[in-house]
Amino acid sequence: MKYSRIAYGSLFLLMTIYFSFIEFKSACAQDSINTISSGLDTLKSPAFKKIIHSIQRGENDSVRIASNNALIHFLDSLLLVPSTLSATFDSLQNISVLDDPDQNFRIYTWTLPHFDGNRYDYFGYIQIRGTKPDQIQLYKLKDSSAYVLKPESEKLNSEKWYGAVYYSILKNTSGKRTFYTLLGWKGQNNVSTQKVIEILYFDRSAPKFGFPLFKMDKVYKNRLVFTFSSQATMALRYDPSKNMIVYDHLSGSSSGDQGDNSIIPGGPDGTYNGLRFKSGKWNLMKDIDVRTNWKSRKPETR
Repeated sequence: MKYSRIAYGSLFLLMTIYFSFIEFKSACAQDSINTISSGLDTLKSPAFKKIIHSIQRGENDSVRIASNNALIHFLDSLLLVPSTLSATFDSLQNISVLDDPDQNFRIYTWTLPHFDGNRYDYFGYIQIRGTKPDQIQLYKLKDSSAYVLKPESEKLNSEKWYGAVYYSILKNTSGKRTFYTLLGWKGQNNVSTQKVIEILYFDRSAPKFGFPLFKMDKVYKNRLVFTFSSQATMALRYDPSKNMIVYDHLSGSSSGDQGDNSIIPGGPDGTYNGLRFKSGKWNLMKDIDVRTNWKSRKPETR
């Protein structure tokens, strides 16, 4: 039987992943002090960096999935060590690590893009400081995007998560409750990409996603999802000096030219909308003027 150079390359990488995984489990079988030291050293090792690179750039889906499984098995053990909640993860490339402003929990998120570019799977953890110094609560986030039919209205949890890679976290209060607003990126396929504004909160220490904090005209939404062309770039960021989330307004979609009634998402049209947190909710501000004082050129919703 003849094997191509690619096949041999894949086999070699899969063997590298396997033996690296054995090293991971060996490190995590030690006591906490040794585990964190060995674990963080592992994060910096060439073998581990190759695994992370292979999740994103592996030469086929088998390599990417095997690399991702090795990463998950490693993190399943390492993130249970309490001292990792305050450890530096600078070497963890292509994985977003966000800290709660009060340093009580961390969110880890990343994506596995499939080789053909037409599918992205999402993975993550929420690591929560326990009530005792040697205690950690770890929640694995399970991407259920395909089963979330109405993403802007559903309430979700760690077992049913609208997967995204989060890049910003904000702390908000509404009444006596604390909420966290997450800004995220969500690749979908070769045609469309999404940006997501998610609400995270905790119910008896368990993470929940989605809460009606967004007042969009007369409608309240649990989260905001913006879909645009994968050929475009959409700005979505928080400006602390204005206490406002600012984002590109998107133009409408257009019909495809493949004779299959496909819809091609639009892109930014040069105008901006904003969200200002006031009276316990995010209020829509339409058509804000970013060139001057960022005031809405249209009345705020009430």
